[in-house]
Amino acid sequence: MLLKVLLSCAPVAGFAVEIVWLLGYGAVWRKGRLVIPNRVDSGSQSFARRRNVDELATEHYLICMAVAFAHEARRVHEIGLSDVQIARAAGAAPSTVRDWFALRSSPTGTRAERIAELAEIVDRLVRVMDPDYIPVWLSKPIQALDDEKPLDLIATGQARRVAQVISGLESPGAA
Repeated sequence: MLLKVLLSCAPVAGFAVEIVWLLGYGAVWRKGRLVIPNRVDSGSQSFARRRNVDELATEHYLICMAVAFAHEARRVHEIGLSDVQIARAAGAAPSTVRDWFALRSSPTGTRAERIAELAEIVDRLVRVMDPDYIPVWLSKPIQALDDEKPLDLIATGQARRVAQVISGLESPGAA
């Protein structure tokens, strides 16, 4: 069962692929542990190790958590933002963002925070404007933001300022 769950994250870290490879070379599950023969040769590599289920579950959680940020970037892209716009907001190169879309890597640290903030902003904007206009709105100077561009503010950790302007759009009478 755990192996099936790990396989769902295989494209990101290769961790589950490694387990399948090891099972093909004599590794077995025994008493809740992945037991690997004392020596497993892989060309110039040889290694030995044992992992218990708790360690595997922890690694699985961390892998899948990282995948969640890549999925958020992909979701924002599907709404209409380009890889260049997402890269600008996250402080990454467009090629890095394309790797996130393909699940070859995933944002971490500050970049993951920026992706989460961008996704939240986009989710709120979908409720108040035509989704086709969201990339334009995020890229142009907004008077209520002192003529700053929302993507630039998100990139500098000021997503809260953008969220306050969106609050005014969500409840025009309250602003």
